[in-house]
Amino acid sequence: MVAKTVYDTYWKPSPITGLILLVMTGAIIYLPHFMKVPVFITPWVAVTLQLAICIVVTLFFYSGVDRFKQFRITMLMYLCVAAFGVVSNLFYQATFLASPHLLTTDYVIAALMNLGSIALTLSCYRISHNKIEVSSNDEASSINPEQLEPLSPLVYALPVIASIALMYFSRSIPNGTHFAISLPFYICGQLFISLWSSFFFFKDHVRAQKIRLGLAVLSCAMALGATGNLMHHQTSWRPGWRINLYSSEFMIMNGGAIVIVLVYMMWKKSIAEQKAKRAKLLETEATGSKPQDNVKTPVAAAAAPELANTPDAKVASRETIKIEQPQDSKTL
Repeated sequence: MVAKTVYDTYWKPSPITGLILLVMTGAIIYLPHFMKVPVFITPWVAVTLQLAICIVVTLFFYSGVDRFKQFRITMLMYLCVAAFGVVSNLFYQATFLASPHLLTTDYVIAALMNLGSIALTLSCYRISHNKIEVSSNDEASSINPEQLEPLSPLVYALPVIASIALMYFSRSIPNGTHFAISLPFYICGQLFISLWSSFFFFKDHVRAQKIRLGLAVLSCAMALGATGNLMHHQTSWRPGWRINLYSSEFMIMNGGAIVIVLVYMMWKKSIAEQKAKRAKLLETEATGSKPQDNVKTPVAAAAAPELANTPDAKVASRETIKIEQPQDSKTL
C-alpha cells in the first residue's frame, strides 16, 4: 500500500475576507492620487496577459486540485480583477482607451487589482489535504501510455503554434527595439545560447546527446526566425557584415525553440516511464508474486555461462573445492 495525498477545495469566506476587501478597495481608490506609473498596451495583449497571470497563480497555489475546480478558481480570480478595475475606474479613471487599438492603464492599479484578487480568492477557497491508502498496482496503472501516445502530435504542435503566434504578434509587444550586430558574433552567440540551454536543461543526458539537443534548439530557433522574417521582414543586412535584428523576435525565437525541445523530450520521457511502470505491473500480475532471488530470469540464465568463466568465479570455485575436501588425509 502507498500513502497518497488528495487535495480538495471548499468555499469558506471568513472575516479576513471582508478585511481584505475593505483594505484593497481603499488602496485602489486613494493610492493612485499619490503615485502614478502609466503604461500603454494593446487591449488583446492586456486581456491575454491578465488571463495568463490568473492561470499561473491558480496552478501555483492550487496544485493537485481537480482541473475543473482550478478552472472555476481561475475564473473567480479573473472576475475579482475585473470588479476591482470597475471600482478603480469609478473613483479614479486609470484605465481607458487612448485610441481604438491602444489601452492606457497604470502599473500601480494593475498590481493592486491582482494582489487583491489573489488575496480574496485564497481567503474564500480553502485547500484541504487528505491522505488515503492505495495499492501500488493502482498507482502504477492509473495512467495508460496507450491513451497518451495519440496525444503526442497535439502536444508537439502546441508550443510550435504558440511560438509562431507570438512571432506574428511580436510587433505589438511593447518596448521592442532594433539593434545591429556583426554576423560572426551573432552566429557564435546563437550557438552559445543553444548549447548552454541544452547543457542546462538536459543534465542527465550524455554529452553527445546534449550536443544533438543543442543543435535541435538551434534549428528550431532558425526556423522560427525565418518564419518571423517572412511575416514582418524585421531582420535585414547592413554594411560591414552586420545584421539588423528586432529584440522581441530574437527573444521569442530562442525561448520558443527551447520550449519546443523541452516539451518534446519531457513528453517522450513521460511516456517511456509510464510504459516501464505498465510493463512491470503486467509482469507482476503474470507471475502472481514478486520475483525471488533464487529464481533465474532468462537474462540471468543466458549470462550464467559467461559469468562462470570470470577470474572471480574461478577463485571462488577453487575455495569451495578446498572447503569440501576432508580435513583428515588418513581417512582416504
